[in-house]
Amino acid sequence: MKMSDSFFELNPEEESLDLASKSHFRVLGILKSSGSSSSDLIITPDIVKKLVDNHIKVLVQRGVGENRNIKDMAYADVGAELYDDPLIIVSSSSILFKSSQFNSFELLLLKKEQTIVSYENFNDFILPDIQSLFEKRINALSYNLAIGKNGKSIVKSLEDSTLNAATKQALFSDFITPFLTSLIFNPFRYAVQTNLAILQSVYFYQGILTNKELAERFQLPWKDILLLCWNWN
Repeated sequence: MKMSDSFFELNPEEESLDLASKSHFRVLGILKSSGSSSSDLIITPDIVKKLVDNHIKVLVQRGVGENRNIKDMAYADVGAELYDDPLIIVSSSSILFKSSQFNSFELLLLKKEQTIVSYENFNDFILPDIQSLFEKRINALSYNLAIGKNGKSIVKSLEDSTLNAATKQALFSDFITPFLTSLIFNPFRYAVQTNLAILQSVYFYQGILTNKELAERFQLPWKDILLLCWNWN
């Protein structure tokens, strides 16, 4: 299924290289959503299967699909490993995904220089959470910040559309699968440079705040991600 023009323009072209032939092995951890700020568009077993087929190890917290009535075994059947304890997932993963904001407890569990991808509402942030990201030099992305041709969030446009739930989820899969794959198989800076959706989603880069809105809310310094990832000298 192809995305319509309003959704598809930030979706990168398929990688020309064979991802499965890459020698290194990366781990994606998926935590279940929590709190009021969350998306109905989630990582489904179909998305997990695509990742596993590309030799990506996927760790899933039990209950991740409960708001869509997806049973845990549906994830296990396509190759995911299931865990109850988020600590196991956080400590074992290179990249973490959550379809809602990471809570303060989860942020405290993060390892130094991890990458986290989530559905964020900056109004829900508190200063200690920002300090955790800074102190651990985290790369943090809010995938709902990626903007489409219509000038609106791609994910929000999908959520607000009149398409049926199955179609919305399929289009979300077309968006988020290459997004995560690019992060998993590339150095973070290269992923930012080559994927516009990733570039727009970054709000912390190696512990440096890069989002003006969040910086102004807490009166904190920030740096433009373009200046951090490109050498303009």
